[in-house]
Amino acid sequence: MNRIIVVGDLVRDPEVRTTSTGKTVCHMSVACDRGGKSDHTDFLDVVAWETVAASAATIPEGAFIRVMGSLQVRSYETADGGKRRAYEIVAQVLVVRNSCTSIRDETTTSTLTRQISDLKRIGPESGAFSL
Repeated sequence: MNRIIVVGDLVRDPEVRTTSTGKTVCHMSVACDRGGKSDHTDFLDVVAWETVAASAATIPEGAFIRVMGSLQVRSYETADGGKRRAYEIVAQVLVVRNSCTSIRDETTTSTLTRQISDLKRIGPESGAFSL
């Protein structure tokens, strides 16, 4: 299962555009502290589509947010022929932590809810993971 949850500060205002096929897409970056004794901060790229993207456009730079989604890896070639990879989080749920605002992709949310319900039904007696 490819699921990721990230909590951090929005580095800059989200960049929203419309693709040539008419879909709304939003790109943003989240700064996350690794915690523990490390003073290292990771800057993670996040992409959101359609309803999540349209709503994410209203989140201001510096907002403390939680991103739930999946990790995506894209390969591409640079102008000089070099091969590169881009890692980004595809957001399915965004929660602004200093408010009660939650932005969701309802199709994905129902799938996640169903998967969590399935995990809960397994139960601890089976030796499998349980929430």
